[in-house]
Amino acid sequence: MLSSRKRALEQVPSRPRALVLFLLLAALWISTGEVWAGTLGPSSPFHPYIVQGMEEVFSGRFDEALKVTERMIALDPESPVGHFYRGATYWWMFLIDPDNKTVGTKVEENLERAVQKGKKRLDADPNDVEALFYLGGAYGFRARYRIVEARWWGAAWDGRKAKGFLEKVAALEPEWVDTNLGLGMYNYYVDVLPKYFQVLRIVAFIPAGDREKGLAQLRRAMREGIYTRSEARFFLLDIMKDHEKDYVRALQLVRELAGEYPENPFFRLLEVVIHVNRLGRYSEAIRLSEGLLAELENSPFMFADDVAVRAQYYLGKAHFFRGNSPAALNAFETLLAGDPERPQWVIAWANMRLGQVYDMEGRREEALARYRRVLKMREYGETHDAARRWIKKPFGE
Repeated sequence: MLSSRKRALEQVPSRPRALVLFLLLAALWISTGEVWAGTLGPSSPFHPYIVQGMEEVFSGRFDEALKVTERMIALDPESPVGHFYRGATYWWMFLIDPDNKTVGTKVEENLERAVQKGKKRLDADPNDVEALFYLGGAYGFRARYRIVEARWWGAAWDGRKAKGFLEKVAALEPEWVDTNLGLGMYNYYVDVLPKYFQVLRIVAFIPAGDREKGLAQLRRAMREGIYTRSEARFFLLDIMKDHEKDYVRALQLVRELAGEYPENPFFRLLEVVIHVNRLGRYSEAIRLSEGLLAELENSPFMFADDVAVRAQYYLGKAHFFRGNSPAALNAFETLLAGDPERPQWVIAWANMRLGQVYDMEGRREEALARYRRVLKMREYGETHDAARRWIKKPFGE
């Protein structure tokens, strides 16, 4: 078995968690065609679209979710609702495939439309809760997108705006439980982000967060929300896995999502990740990875190829840390033989791991070729430092 220090060298691409808000839709359209200041919740004519759209997104049927947004926009092109939901749908797609710049562009374009529509509504009525709600949501989603893109100042300002709009909604509609998701995300992540972000927060006059309050708000959104239950569960899973280090709870949450949305293989992939990266349950990870790979061969899931690449990588990684070099070698060579284009971080680490296996088997020249290939790619975690280290000295010595 390899040491925990060596296991810790690997990091997935840096995606600082912060200021992520929620996927909620509501508006009011009366049969005469006149648009009124919107309401929130089941009384909105948009309610059935919201419910259907959320189901499609979490089931991984993104094409169908986008069709729902088209119907929303047709219902009222001047409302922020359809534009926001369309941007949010693309955001969930970007979460799975962050190397896809076309999807990233669509995130920003649609969220910007939602912002402009919401601002126009506020010009007519500063207390329009629907407009306030979607402005908060749009700024929040855009903040997270900009964090992934390392556009820190833009993300910081968007987060600040999101919080202000959502707090006003909470003041005007205190019974609207779903605001707990967005405010909970803000309170938690702003409090736990690294020191460099805290400096940025102070300079930008961004209000402080509150970790405990944020967790309580997220749990309430998961228990009592109208539209936020699955989304809050997902973000709590993310928090338990990456920040709170409550891996048993993270596993429970991901299994709940996988059980509720069996058509979405991304949740089962996350279970594999927890077993490999957090719990060290390699045998279980191997069993789950092999089953997932078999299922993905004929899957209609939009990102089946990307998920399969990751599942193949974690299959190899589980064998690697169990000390089964031949099985790890086969898994990594199979992955790279397909010449996948993304996820780029997986390709970088698969080359790194394959180089390590080659070193362990005494195939030094092949190992060096893999390390040098890693250096030509973007750095993910410690890939470049590790590659340079093992170019100087074979891995395992």
